Amino acid sequence: LAGTTSTNQHRINDLSLQVTSPSGVIYHGNVGLLDGNWSTPGGSRNTKDTVENVWVQDPEPGTWQIEVSADEVNRDSHPETPQVDADYALVVSGVIAAEPEPAACCFGDGGCDDLLPDECASQGGRYYFGKECETFECPLTGACCVSDSECRQLLERECNGIPDAEFLGEGVACERACICDNVKKFKGKCKNGGLLKVVVKFRDDRYDGRIVSIKVADRNPIDVPIDGKAAKMVTCCFNGSTRVELVDPDGCVNPISVNCP
Repeated sequence: LAGTTSTNQHRINDLSLQVTSPSGVIYHGNVGLLDGNWSTPGGSRNTKDTVENVWVQDPEPGTWQIEVSADEVNRDSHPETPQVDADYALVVSGVIAAEPEPAACCFGDGGCDDLLPDECASQGGRYYFGKECETFECPLTGACCVSDSECRQLLERECNGIPDAEFLGEGVACERACICDNVKKFKGKCKNGGLLKVVVKFRDDRYDGRIVSIKVADRNPIDVPIDGKAAKMVTCCFNGSTRVELVDPDGCVNPISVNCP
């Protein structure tokens, strides 16, 4: 999720740390460290700190999994890739490092090769530690509506890490995927007496039952349910040029001006 450097409320490149033990116990960054010297299992991702630690006393033997995910990224470190990326530093100590082994390396087209981590990265793939192509099904990217009007091809886990984003399914294309792409018409008509009718038409009925919000002149927005392929609203009473705006979903269409006699 892109932040804004000029706004104090936004974090800059805030990443979250998750460490999973061989038996599946999950530790999140900094959880428990305010109460003692060691991390405690459970809790939730840390979205406040830009430096996170996991300290485990007497760690169980076996292979531990370390995952770094983005909560808010101010700038894409690698615009040459379709994902939003952030560089980070990771330090792991107190372990005996083994030689890296080939594992499933998944590519954007769904292909899979068992490769070493560096080989996978150099070929633009995503490395899945401990998985083998013979038994592992690579996840596919799909349409992720990061806003009402913006769609990105992301993995489901990447989409789920973006607040308020909606993943529409693996293999789903971004073309006309998000709600703004489905708005076909936004129009209004005023009759004698200032009775104003506003209609939002959609290309299909996939949003049947969803609520849209329409603002007329300086009045508060009105919530209107979508019935099939359209949301219809009638309100009164207006005179002269009247501004009508679709405020939710946002950014789909420009406001219109309706002349009321």
